[in-house]
Amino acid sequence: MKRTLLYLFLPVLVNLYSNQSIKAQKVHPNQDTLLAYWQIMLRGESDSVQRVASLKVKEILSQSFTTTQCLSLKLPKEIRLSALMPTDSAFLLITWNIPLSTGGYFYDGLLVAKNTPDSKLSVYPLKDKSDEIKNPETLITRPENWYGALYYQLLEFKSEKGKFYVLLGWDGGNGRIQRKIIEVLSFDDDHLPRFGDKIFDQSPKTRLIFEYASGSYFVLRYEKQHYRKKVWYKRKPVIKEEAMIVMNRLVYEPTVGANVAAANILDAYLFSDGKLILLKDIDARNPEEQNRPSPKNPPSQGLIPPD
Repeated sequence: MKRTLLYLFLPVLVNLYSNQSIKAQKVHPNQDTLLAYWQIMLRGESDSVQRVASLKVKEILSQSFTTTQCLSLKLPKEIRLSALMPTDSAFLLITWNIPLSTGGYFYDGLLVAKNTPDSKLSVYPLKDKSDEIKNPETLITRPENWYGALYYQLLEFKSEKGKFYVLLGWDGGNGRIQRKIIEVLSFDDDHLPRFGDKIFDQSPKTRLIFEYASGSYFVLRYEKQHYRKKVWYKRKPVIKEEAMIVMNRLVYEPTVGANVAAANILDAYLFSDGKLILLKDIDARNPEEQNRPSPKNPPSQGLIPPD
């Protein structure tokens, strides 16, 4: 992974795609109008003006998807956002962030899904309610009360309850702290999207939020790594290599007044028997680029996790 991708998170937006599209057939929203509102969204004279412009951007994109019934999208190169699509092309998840005068960020986006019996597209505007949500790690939410984040990786899993998706996301916080998030996305029996689920082994949490000092280098990514597995017929644990969600262990630093990442201690979540199981102190090694599992989208279609 390119280390420069980490810094793309810090200014305002991440470069997902410019003139590239997800499929050969493309949706062409009103380019000039869309770009005009996008510029206002980034550089508006007040937070309220920026939020209104973001709403207009969302309306234009929503109309494009509704009219064309196509999951493809072509945008001006000046527009940089995150878009993630699973291998079955069941949905397109678009997110972007807006810098606020407070030093924090506001998040916006769309979930465009064809997870319905007739395969018609349904557009679900995402409404960032993270400032209003109490106990966000224990709730199941809907697009209208979304815990806002900029998603950079999408993982696909299956359990007895069906297919679900894990999203790795970033929240720029308030300048002093930042957050990274393990979010769960699934569709209920009525084909409606929901965020959060109890997939974490021996935990009541529905999503995980890691808060840390902005100056700390905290890794949260999906890659192949090594861990020690106990085997009943062997005296010593065997070293296994599996794809897992890898992260630094966070420890509280009193002098900073926030959590910081322990550089040499990595934990991980491994998917097994329908759950994400916590593995502590994994035998982390620097993986070769070719050994990392490919994201569900190629680089032109989705963000690569920051290194």
